[in-house]
Amino acid sequence: MEEQLSDADVTLLMSSIRTGTPLAPARRQDFVVNTRALLGHAKSYGETCARLAALCLDDMAAVAAHTGPEWDAGVAEEIQWWWTWINTLRRQGKLDSWAGLRDRAFPFESDVAALAGAAPLRCLNIGCGPRPDLGEKSAVRIEFVHMDPLARAYNKLMTFLDAPGGGDVVFGAVEILDRLDVGRFNFIAAKNCLDHAFDVPEGLNQMAAALDERGVISLGHFENEAEAQGYLGFHKWNIEIQGDRIRAWSKERSELFDHATHGLALGWDRRMVRKGNGQLHPFLDIRLTRGL
Repeated sequence: MEEQLSDADVTLLMSSIRTGTPLAPARRQDFVVNTRALLGHAKSYGETCARLAALCLDDMAAVAAHTGPEWDAGVAEEIQWWWTWINTLRRQGKLDSWAGLRDRAFPFESDVAALAGAAPLRCLNIGCGPRPDLGEKSAVRIEFVHMDPLARAYNKLMTFLDAPGGGDVVFGAVEILDRLDVGRFNFIAAKNCLDHAFDVPEGLNQMAAALDERGVISLGHFENEAEAQGYLGFHKWNIEIQGDRIRAWSKERSELFDHATHGLALGWDRRMVRKGNGQLHPFLDIRLTRGL
């Protein structure tokens, strides 16, 4: 055994810690040697993620984005999560199928005909992570802009890990769309990302301003996810429907989004979805439309 622990080794070590059962002397020495090496690797891994996080925070500072210390502190952790997830998918033999999610049908295809005449149509995919999973197959030409505030780290990560299906994510955050000169869009999609934002009420206003005079905003999020996650990492905001309005709230703020003042119509559906941990949780499919 040299500078690595197999799954069986990890199981044995955790069982010893949990039950208090001593390890055999020879195995104990093996674990001492390997644990010392692994801790050194973990330190280098953490330092690399911290460096990538610093690059992303530099990008945010360059556009005067006031993210706040809690959001800033979560950046390295988010990069670490994706690094681990990509390697997990590779071990499970699922990396190629994960990359192929972009080959699915465009989720707003039923709205394409109503917007015929605008060529090409434009779609903004907000908070897409290192590998966009929005289906891009459509009967018409659509210009896609896949955006994430951690784009610089994610593009480097996908290249370094030789992971397919990414590398074209552009920098940007939902709260600062007006500072990015990205233009207007017929479709704006945000899935499982607004609860990671640093100012969701401003993000909703920015999306409304970036939507064309005829278009769709689609929001798909677990209800009140920050509460469910104990406000860990990037999870600082909750999203729910209160009456006929979208409510965004955190520990410090609570605001209702007045979609009508932006000329938007609201539709929504609430369903139970099983999370990766096996637990069922309410999921909100929210649709804001203008001119349709």
